This record gives sequence, C-alpha cells and structure tokens, in this order.
Amino acid sequence: MRFINRLADRYRFTSQEIKVILFFVILIAAGSFYKLVNGTTPPSQQQNYTKQDSLFFRILGDTAVKTPSNDSLFNSSDSASGMAEIKKASPHKGNIPEKSIDINHASVKELTLLPGVGEKTAEKIIVYRNQTGRFSNVEQIMEVNGIGEKKFDKMKRFILIR
Repeated sequence: MRFINRLADRYRFTSQEIKVILFFVILIAAGSFYKLVNGTTPPSQQQNYTKQDSLFFRILGDTAVKTPSNDSLFNSSDSASGMAEIKKASPHKGNIPEKSIDINHASVKELTLLPGVGEKTAEKIIVYRNQTGRFSNVEQIMEVNGIGEKKFDKMKRFILIR
C-alpha cells in the first residue's frame, strides 16, 4: 500500500487511479506473456480460403465489395463513406473456376461473370438460347451477336455445356 501511495504522491494521481493503471499494466503483461508462451499460428499452417471466397462472391451475385489495394475493408476510415466502394458489377471475373458457367442454364447474373460479358451481352445469349434451343457446343456461342473470336478466347475456359 505504501508503494501505491508513493506513486500517487509522485505523479499526482489518486490512489484509485494508480490501482487502475497498475491493473492495466498487469493485464498487458499477462497478455504478452500468454502470447509469448502460446505463440501465433506459423504461416505454413494458416489456411487459404480463396476458393471459398470465390464461391461466396459467385453466390452473392452482382453486389460485391470492391477489394481495395491496401487490404483493408474500406479505403476510408469512415465506414459510411467506405460503403461507396460497393459496386454493382462483379469485380471477381478473373476468379471464377474453369468450366463453371453452364451457358444452357445460366442466368444473366451468372453469364456476366464471364470475361467480356456485360448485362446486354448476357441478355443476348439468353435470347439466342431461347430462340434456337440449347447450345450443342462451346463454339456455338460465337453465333450470338457481339461475341467474336477475341471475346470467345477470353471466356471459353469458363464455359460448360450440359
């Protein structure tokens, strides 16, 4: 108790304030000791969730959070202004698995995941599919107005025919 009174007199704190400060110092020291003893997970044992993330964004559809370059959720410290980073078009076109979009059954949202395919082109694909029937092979998608060889080359590895 004398130790606390000497600290209180020296730094002009009340004895109650000194007790609170000492409590936090002891708490920080105990936490540091615990972390030192138990350590953290080594990088080799950390899990890679990129596959699950791509499935999540695929299910999420056309409202996905834009991934900022500084690895924080928002570029702004204010979360309200950070909400402006949400965009309607899917930013994850490059992350879809190969052979994952069945053009005979895909919706507009799913078709827009293909590289080079926007909403209008996706609607054209569905109109073509409804008029002519199912696609019999992958190359047949080039018959859709607006899809040429260059666009087809970008998207063909993601297209599936069932």
